Amino acid sequence: MITDEQGKTIEERLYVLLHRADDQLAYHNYPYAESLLLKARALLPKTSDEGFVMHHNDIACRLAIAKTDFDQAFNWCKSSLNLTKEPLIISKTSFMAAQCLFYIKGRETEVIKYCDDAIKYANMVDKQDAFKTEPMRYKAIVAFESGDNDLAMHYINECMRFADDANLPVEKAVSCSLRAKIFERKGKLQLALDDLLRAERYVKEDRDYNHYCRIAIQRVALMFKMGLDEQAKEVILAIAKDKDIKRI
Repeated sequence: MITDEQGKTIEERLYVLLHRADDQLAYHNYPYAESLLLKARALLPKTSDEGFVMHHNDIACRLAIAKTDFDQAFNWCKSSLNLTKEPLIISKTSFMAAQCLFYIKGRETEVIKYCDDAIKYANMVDKQDAFKTEPMRYKAIVAFESGDNDLAMHYINECMRFADDANLPVEKAVSCSLRAKIFERKGKLQLALDDLLRAERYVKEDRDYNHYCRIAIQRVALMFKMGLDEQAKEVILAIAKDKDIKRI
């Protein structure tokens, strides 16, 4: 067992450094998080515990995302994928890789590939629909942004099914919001409005004010487009009234 001059093992030091780095990242103190991470990185070759390497890579990936260095973040994901054989960890890490690639122009095919991997490995674990909703939604977004409305609709309906089975109100709301955009693009404005009303019910159920505001604003824009100006103004007033999420 390797110890330092204070009698602490390498693993004990790594545990402290990585958890402190994680905390600092959560508080958006990126320079301090990075300095702690660099100290931990220097100790990694001295341990055989791959769990510390995985934890380090996860923090390094999220730190790179915070700094909008998506290429570097993706590389940390790939490093982790080479270390583990646990299906659920592969699923989560594959989706994180897809998220990184999503923000790099021209990598759409790879986004789909890693989303498919995330879903495939989640399927290896019982009752893991919660880990399939976001990858499927990202596939829908890629299809939508490429102009393939029918494929986007197929993916978002699958996402809704996963979210419903996993009882995820906010994910159902976000999916309804995207489906409303598809309906709007197809000229089916009433169906779009129905989906946005449905989405608002889901976020109210979860008391998520931020998503409530985004979806309500999307509904306002649609209502103005439909010529429902007075009703749209009422929604704007309701948003201001419901600032306290407890009142929703």
